[in-house]
Amino acid sequence: MTLFKQILLGAIVFILIIIAIVGVKNYQTTNDFINEQLSANAKHTATSLGLSIATLDNVDKDSVELMINAIFDSGYYQEIKFTDANDEIVYDKSKEKVFYGVSDLFVKLVNISTPVESFEIRQWNKIGTIYVQISPAFAYEQLYTTLKELFINLVIIFIVSMILIYFSLKAILAPLNKVRKQAEAILEHEFIIQNKLPFTQEVRKMVMAMNSMVGKVKDIFDKESETLDKYNDLLYKDERTKLFNRRYFINKFESIKSREEYSNGYCFLLSIKETYNLKKILGFNKSMEFLGRLSDILRDNDKVFDSECVFSINENDFAVLGENSLGFEENCVNYLNKIKDLFKEFGLDDSEFLISSSLSSYEGKKLNEILAELDLLLIKNKTNYSLNKSNNSDNIILGKEQFRTFIYNAMNNNDFCFASQEVLGIDNNVYHKELYLRLKYKNELKNASYFMPIVNELNLSKELDIYVLSKALSEEFKSGISVNISNDLIKAENYQKLEKIFKTRKNEKVYLELAMSKELNIRNLIEFSRFAKTYDIALGLDHFTLNKENLSILNELNISYIKVQARTLLDLLEDVNASGAKNALEIILNSKGIKIIAIGIEDEETYNKIKELNINLVQGNYTSKVKEEI
Repeated sequence: MTLFKQILLGAIVFILIIIAIVGVKNYQTTNDFINEQLSANAKHTATSLGLSIATLDNVDKDSVELMINAIFDSGYYQEIKFTDANDEIVYDKSKEKVFYGVSDLFVKLVNISTPVESFEIRQWNKIGTIYVQISPAFAYEQLYTTLKELFINLVIIFIVSMILIYFSLKAILAPLNKVRKQAEAILEHEFIIQNKLPFTQEVRKMVMAMNSMVGKVKDIFDKESETLDKYNDLLYKDERTKLFNRRYFINKFESIKSREEYSNGYCFLLSIKETYNLKKILGFNKSMEFLGRLSDILRDNDKVFDSECVFSINENDFAVLGENSLGFEENCVNYLNKIKDLFKEFGLDDSEFLISSSLSSYEGKKLNEILAELDLLLIKNKTNYSLNKSNNSDNIILGKEQFRTFIYNAMNNNDFCFASQEVLGIDNNVYHKELYLRLKYKNELKNASYFMPIVNELNLSKELDIYVLSKALSEEFKSGISVNISNDLIKAENYQKLEKIFKTRKNEKVYLELAMSKELNIRNLIEFSRFAKTYDIALGLDHFTLNKENLSILNELNISYIKVQARTLLDLLEDVNASGAKNALEIILNSKGIKIIAIGIEDEETYNKIKELNINLVQGNYTSKVKEEI
């Protein structure tokens, strides 16, 4: 129970006790006062009536009866009785107890006995005694009215007191509430610093201590991120063009090939021979400016998979990986036109350079095979600014609206199914199964590369994601599962639909995976991670690149794991001189409680090297083949 609730509960009990004491005390005081008033009134009536009877010349029953009836008929009396000198009853006037305007329950609970007062009547000798008892109906009525008003007032006081106490506690304990949130964030490996310090001295010191601790951890995180980023630059950046180098191209190609939706794409190769002559013709500074402008031209392509898909393979050759689409082909043609203009701008004679390019689908091909094919295409046509194409991909050929109808029909007819690949620990325990989407088409199962590019182009990814999630979470699997989702799904507008799906899930452990890409909205991702956490659903980032930009995202985000290409991890961590990078990565991940999964484990050698790096979660065809679930 929170401190706020404890104090509020204590205040409620205290006020109820005070109200009970006040209520009982008021009841006793009022009851005593009423009884005293009734006794006094009865005494006064008995005295007055007795004196009136004493003045009679002849005291007989008729005269006494006349006088008693005259007084009794006023309705205030329960009984008036007259006895003679021998205490024999001469006349007795009484009535039944009748209560008006008073609750029957109140009459049963409260017992009021009105006193009987008497007066001895004398002339020369004792004539008799008069007895008077006031009716209790008036006492009940007065007491009932008084207590009812008192109860209403006490209820109003209680409600007002509770409102005042509630808001007062809210204001007083607001700093503690912020401390609680900060403590919870620390437990979840989130870095939150309170800029506004509370007024209360004890709480202020506590907040300052927590801010100091969080600040130091954050500084360490940032420092290690920079260290890791420097290692990345040394390993993967081309010094001349600032593009990614051949080493990174190899890793990126394998990473993209392992993502099913990107396993069918284009590789563009640009060759500019004799670039070493640029320094002789333009000088060092101008040649570097030329290469920088060339890099900008190659980066300007909205059909690449992400910003890390442009490479400088060697001094003369450049490569770009992108979508298998007509738009990417058109952008490649635009490359050549812009490069032609660039040569003119710098006053270079392009006849002194052989400028050619080739384009081919890499589907189903190994890296050495696609590079050999691209080189062969370059040899076949050495015309300047030529684009030599070869594409033997087997796509589903449909118009856009036909394809839209085709996807809707596939969802309605349940033509989608799953394949899976296990993520294993070093002890071969299953961490989770990653689900891959399959489409039943012409008696074959097509992977995501056959339909996802056009699905994305038609903006159907959100609807397909909701369908896939609903299907995956409604089925039972023997282990935890991870489901790939798109950036469109993490928007707040989808929370209502997702809530229904999450509430009906049948699997105890569910991970949602997002691939790191240039379209990923970090604000949406942070909010989505908090939303998913309320349903005990964790997030993971797939194909994570260990650069400063991505690592800074981890600073704000609370996720369970990141997936990194095994080759990238080996490049970065295997070298004995790269112990700083290894320590930096361990500090970053440990400070956030994030696991790392090495993906792309295709042979025993890679598997053993990853084990030596103490990376305990692995995924790849060597450890677990992709299996059809349904």
